[in-house]
Amino acid sequence: MANKIHIPFCFTSPEAKEIYNNKPPQYETKGSSGFDLRAIGYDFSHIIHKDSSHKDCIATGIIQKDYPIVLVPNERVLINTGIRVILPYITQIYELQIRSRSGLTLKQGLVVANGIGTIDNDYIGEIGIILRNISSKTQTINICDRIAQGVLNPLQQVEFIEYPQEEFDKNFCKTNRGLQGFGSTGI
Repeated sequence: MANKIHIPFCFTSPEAKEIYNNKPPQYETKGSSGFDLRAIGYDFSHIIHKDSSHKDCIATGIIQKDYPIVLVPNERVLINTGIRVILPYITQIYELQIRSRSGLTLKQGLVVANGIGTIDNDYIGEIGIILRNISSKTQTINICDRIAQGVLNPLQQVEFIEYPQEEFDKNFCKTNRGLQGFGSTGI
């Protein structure tokens, strides 16, 4: 087995640390690709259907376990995870991909709204998850629930080299498809 990459992290509050059972984010099994991220609260400013009882929670900034996250069909919300990380950059740039949990998607219709979220190598703030309810029913997420998974991936940055269109077509566009796009390879 290859050497593990060490990721510095911190909890954003003592309550967040408690929600993670005083442990770093965990892989559920040895073969898991992603580690679990949990709901510790949410940004009420992004919610369309607000309840006035949430004002105390906003004012104090304290995690309120009594306030579950409720999403009506097609609604999305930014959920706080209580985790900040520093991604490695030694000889390779890394990104942290945020992915939906398959069980949450199948059972509740909750998905990471932007498909796969990206935490850039130079981002140092709290990891937030944008969840969307794609089901036809109102769904509830409780504080402490596992809401997404993080997968670390190496990246390769590119340098773009501009060519005049005629030269580009002459040198690079010799494929079976050519300029044919959507649906050109059949159904």
